[in-house]
Amino acid sequence: MRLPHVVEALHQRRDAALKGDLAAQAVDTMRDLMAPTTPAATRYNAARWVLEHAGHKIADESADLDSNPSFEEMDAEELSQAVASGMQALRDLAEQLQDHHVVDGQARRLQTVGPPAPSEMETDTDFLQ
Repeated sequence: MRLPHVVEALHQRRDAALKGDLAAQAVDTMRDLMAPTTPAATRYNAARWVLEHAGHKIADESADLDSNPSFEEMDAEELSQAVASGMQALRDLAEQLQDHHVVDGQARRLQTVGPPAPSEMETDTDFLQ
């Protein structure tokens, strides 16, 4: 690693791998991460990464957060509106998730499972044997 020609050869090999097979694998991975079955936050981050690296300017989310006053800076009416807005968002989410449960960030519909049919149940005599 001290010899310049060895270091240069390693850099060339790494660059060739990054620009070839590894780049294609990275693109495939990002495509997989944007699949509908992937949790929403992961899909969002993957899409954002792809867009940014494709040269698209993404608005800085922290700038939006800075423009909103903190709770300490709000008056009673603003606090009341913020609470009402948050409660409405929670009601909307609860409505969307009604009859669902969440697994790995994905809402899944609940299915009612009844008792097994009598033919599927073991009889007492089968149990005792």
